[in-house]
Amino acid sequence: MRRKLDNSRRDATRFPEGNLPKAPSASSLCIELPLGSDPELRDQYLSWRGSVRLGRLLEDADAFAGTVAFLHCDDALSHTAPQRLVTASIDRIDMRRPVPVEDLAMCGNVTWAGRSSLRVSMSLGPRSKAASSSTSRPMEDPVLTASFVFVAVDEQGKATPVNPLTPTNDAEQARFDAAAAAAQTRRSERSSSLERTAPRSDEAALIHQLLMADGWGDSRTHGDGGAAGSPGIAAAAAAAEAAAAAAAAKASGPAGGEVECSATGPIQLRSTVVTTNTLTQPQERNTAGKVFGGFLCRKAFEVAHSAASLFALRSGVDCVPLLVAADNITFDRPVEVGRLLTFSASVVYTGASADNGNGGPQRADAWPTEGQLCQVRAETTVLDMSSGARSTSNTFQFTFLCSPRQSRSAIAGGASRVPGVDASGIPDASLGAELLAVRPETYPDAMLFLDGRRRLRASVDIGRTIDSSLVPPRA
Repeated sequence: MRRKLDNSRRDATRFPEGNLPKAPSASSLCIELPLGSDPELRDQYLSWRGSVRLGRLLEDADAFAGTVAFLHCDDALSHTAPQRLVTASIDRIDMRRPVPVEDLAMCGNVTWAGRSSLRVSMSLGPRSKAASSSTSRPMEDPVLTASFVFVAVDEQGKATPVNPLTPTNDAEQARFDAAAAAAQTRRSERSSSLERTAPRSDEAALIHQLLMADGWGDSRTHGDGGAAGSPGIAAAAAAAEAAAAAAAAKASGPAGGEVECSATGPIQLRSTVVTTNTLTQPQERNTAGKVFGGFLCRKAFEVAHSAASLFALRSGVDCVPLLVAADNITFDRPVEVGRLLTFSASVVYTGASADNGNGGPQRADAWPTEGQLCQVRAETTVLDMSSGARSTSNTFQFTFLCSPRQSRSAIAGGASRVPGVDASGIPDASLGAELLAVRPETYPDAMLFLDGRRRLRASVDIGRTIDSSLVPPRA
């Protein structure tokens, strides 16, 4: 699918000589994905469970959004040079329900354009729900929705102008205004991120509470200020000895190569890291000769899903993690062919943490879904094999739902509510164990923890119900 889209860009897209205002319908596009009627294509998308591989769809979605962006920038003149567009970020991906194994369609168009950047909104759903390619009307009842941001650059990487977008009716204007507001919100979030500003007072209190609960701070509050033999020193020494024993056991590995499961307490954030390496090949190139962004998305999603799966296993939760949302996927720098990529992912936050947003104990009726949700942060590190230089090219944020398989029977009959929560909105302990908490040990880990907490709470509304079809069938 990506090769077909890339070829259409080379043939049809040319860099505009001047501003060419376009309506949203000029970039509207629908492409069919016949998973139901084409057995050969279906085999390329199915997982070993028989479900659709979401990583493959994310890869296709990036290629599709890029084609839509090129349609907006096309001036239909054969003598002008191709416009160079790069993916700046994937602003948002929302999953409404599992992807059905049937004939699907991807539809989308440009919903906002600035001086050198533009935003593409796209959706995936049953082919029968797809709108005509000649209209900018959104798809009805989509399975997945996403928003991509592209930037036009020249060969030196400097921003170049894109065609203005001119809405032609009230609905298009409303989507234009919403996209502009989303861009402003994202800029505000970046300015107040934990990389640039200190945590809020309630967040600082929460981190203090978590770190002090581990016992390492006892030497500051017990005994004679740290004298030998004080309770604080003894507790710290015991904790250090236990940590050393745990590290030695981890280094030697469990008997038979088994993975630790059913842990009894909070899991250290750094112990949740999963990594994989790959060497980029020419087959992963995009039209600019760099590594295709969709390939990076697929690989990052797969390692993030593995991290969530292993974390659920260690928590004693029998589940298949399901993507709820992806937030603020950034492409900081292009990736060259022939580089060694390291994809790493870690679980940075779960709802099992004992807080209610103000540093206090969590109420039974607050955030009832959080015990089954986990936030996973992934990143791509690039190694130049000739110089040895290493840099981070991408960061990814994924929110997964880990609902116990046995909860399927509890909500049979078409009830549409949060899995793992009873009719009153209180977590139902009979539906299986919840995910364990993540505990940071260092200040950088604490910032990852808080960032994950912010993103999870921004991804899922407190009162939102999740369709019962999200719950996987019993094994």
